[in-house]
Amino acid sequence: MEATGKKLDRRALQRRADAFLPPRIVNLWCTLDGAEVADPSLIALLKAPYEPRRGDVNLSHERRWALDELIGESDWEWRCRTARARSEETLRRQSFFDAACEDAAGRFEAVSRATATQRMVRFTFLSARQRAAEESELAADVGIDAALVQGMREPQVLLDSVGAIVLSHVLPVGPGFGRPPA
Repeated sequence: MEATGKKLDRRALQRRADAFLPPRIVNLWCTLDGAEVADPSLIALLKAPYEPRRGDVNLSHERRWALDELIGESDWEWRCRTARARSEETLRRQSFFDAACEDAAGRFEAVSRATATQRMVRFTFLSARQRAAEESELAADVGIDAALVQGMREPQVLLDSVGAIVLSHVLPVGPGFGRPPA
């Protein structure tokens, strides 16, 4: 990234933006087809910690057949991509998301305006040559600030991980599981 011949440090710009709109971790729950889960009692079940004494079972790689048996063979790559896309759509529709973005952008704009005003006041004490250089630098900074505000209003959303929780009252029978009661 460059502005008027200066190479900009992306990490420094990221830190400036993060000061106003810090990264946030949001857990979203969705169904097998990517639709949002909104039922509070179902969400409570999904949030419950893993507990083997309750009957929770880890469907590890060796037990993948059980997952296919419970929900049918699936195109997992497609399901993960669908969950990612729908999760981002769901997140962007959340009122807290829009409010956080607008609040951050508004606060950043206010600080940027105040900083620009302070810099312009200093211009009166500078020689014509220094003033021209400072005005050019200020114009570049105003452009950078506008780009940062745009990024705060429409931030990049990263999907950190996808997990699968299968709620079923049926315990699979087969390799990797204990024998069924006699």
